[in-house]
Amino acid sequence: MRFLTWLMLCSFIGAKSVTSILAVVLWILGFPFLAEIMEINAYDYTWFYYGTLVLGALAVVFIAPKVLRIASKISPERQRHMAFSYVLINRNLETVDTFKVLTSTAFMQRIGLRQMWGITSREDVLEIAQSLSQAGSHTPFADEIYHKIIKSSLKHEEYDEQKKILIEKGYTERELSQIKTLAAWDYGRTAYVLRFSAHAGYIKQKEAWTYMKAAADNAAREYDSWRQFFAAYHLGRAIAFGEVTEFDTTLNPSIFDKRPFSKIDFK
Repeated sequence: MRFLTWLMLCSFIGAKSVTSILAVVLWILGFPFLAEIMEINAYDYTWFYYGTLVLGALAVVFIAPKVLRIASKISPERQRHMAFSYVLINRNLETVDTFKVLTSTAFMQRIGLRQMWGITSREDVLEIAQSLSQAGSHTPFADEIYHKIIKSSLKHEEYDEQKKILIEKGYTERELSQIKTLAAWDYGRTAYVLRFSAHAGYIKQKEAWTYMKAAADNAAREYDSWRQFFAAYHLGRAIAFGEVTEFDTTLNPSIFDKRPFSKIDFK
């Protein structure tokens, strides 16, 4: 019996499909009934019982999120729309293959949206979504500074430092010089704010996808690849937000093939 328990524990750890996950859950739920039918002695039953508790606790912590993520997986096309906000989504320990937010409650999201974005209503969300998806939020300001830097060698501490970091990570002067706009900073925040706004209950999911698609399509017209897009995103952030990003997986093009968005077509 202990062998069977360890076998199911191993199955739990390796569970990746909905079927295998449900099998483990059914095993846990049917544990007491099986013990009674098999007339297990008191010693083995005690071991059996505590093994069940351990599996049950692990199920709550690990299996439930797996089931929710698998069940709510979105189409490849929508994963592409989501991937443009990979930086922010990844920092919040979420993934681009689902629309549901699994790491926070709607209440906590409303607090975060109010503090970080000034969002307290549906109208606020739609106004910001329109601005971000059409590169009308920080892009005009960032691009104005950016073009002055390029044309007149204007010194900008945060931009210069961010560019230096990108080159150290593997970008070249040539490819960075081919960036025409820093609109990626706006496009790259669109899916993030819409996803969490929908989770907070401010807008419907269908509305969110409309703006996310618009941002993704606009980004695909402005940039040639994920590599170029994320470089522009970080440069745009350095100018518009006044902060340098030193640690982020999208800074390093050599490891792009290990990131979830690398398996998604840019255009």
